[in-house]
Amino acid sequence: MPKPPHWLPWLGPGFAGIAAGLAVNVWPFAGFLQIVLISVVVGLVPSVGGLIWRKLWERKNGPLPPKPPTSGVR
Repeated sequence: MPKPPHWLPWLGPGFAGIAAGLAVNVWPFAGFLQIVLISVVVGLVPSVGGLIWRKLWERKNGPLPPKPPTSGVR
């Protein structure tokens, strides 16, 4: 199993927007809250999927290496 990509959670907002647009076209009589709920659920899928992927990867290969420390001064 490959290491989970670091950019996976950033797909959420794009997926949420696409889901909202599709929901409005497919379900034209949906209310505002239904569209928001669909967007939130679909928008969280990449983050939750990435978290599950990372946990499975860590269980198999050990923990990911820590990120190097960063300072505010460059």
